[in-house]
Amino acid sequence: MVGVSVKGKPVGVWGLGPMNGRPTNNWNAACADDRNAPLAPVVAPNTPMRIGSISKPVTFAMVRWALKKLAKDKGDLELTDEQIEGLKLFNLQHYPPLILGTNKPYPSQ
Repeated sequence: MVGVSVKGKPVGVWGLGPMNGRPTNNWNAACADDRNAPLAPVVAPNTPMRIGSISKPVTFAMVRWALKKLAKDKGDLELTDEQIEGLKLFNLQHYPPLILGTNKPYPSQ
């Protein structure tokens, strides 16, 4: 399922690929394909779905932007993408994480 919107209004919605079931008439016993299973229907544009894997890179892009802005606004620091990707915010060896450019931990309460 792919959808594109402009200013909150959908301009294109496409269903791509088959739903659950046998995707093609190609049969391979080594893959444990069930030759008797019916072919899966194609995904329709109005098929309800959860937000998928695309949310992860979108979320990371937003977090990266927010970290760069916060570092610039609060600490006058210019962070590179490599510096942000190298942060160990949730590594227990580095918990609690330190505020960038200081030796002070973030408030925990």
